Amino acid sequence: MSSPFARATATIPIPFDPPHEVTVRQLNGRQLGNAQKAFFNELIADVQTRGGAKVQKDIQSLFEKDKTAAADEVAKVQADPLNGFDKYSLLYAGITSWTYPESLAPVAVVEQVADGRQITVMRIPAIDELNDEALAFFATEVLRITKPSLFLTEDEAKAAQKNG
Repeated sequence: MSSPFARATATIPIPFDPPHEVTVRQLNGRQLGNAQKAFFNELIADVQTRGGAKVQKDIQSLFEKDKTAAADEVAKVQADPLNGFDKYSLLYAGITSWTYPESLAPVAVVEQVADGRQITVMRIPAIDELNDEALAFFATEVLRITKPSLFLTEDEAKAAQKNG
């Protein structure tokens, strides 16, 4: 067994932008938990913004009308390893360096929250400006090094459990 304090890193070529590379690290428990919390907080905020309980009932009625399509959609979401994790949180904590000239240094930004208060948060502008393809790629690589079990096929997972 390896040390519970050891964190793996990997330098990965960026397939859609050679010759650039990114170095990612394995997240610790707090960082991974924060990525999950950020995902669910955003999900709840979106539902509330769109009408709260009424929207949930409307969505539920749609799923009840076509149970096969609903089951297919649920299976697709469950199969996505990134489901349940905020991509930006994964990147903020998981990218240690890259070969781009854009800085990964965090900056303080004042944001207004829903209740009208202003809070100061740390942001990394270069990460905030990524396109969808780059965001998904980097988040996947951070999660792959952090939770490799999420990327196993069903057969690989069974074999790993046997060899446990």
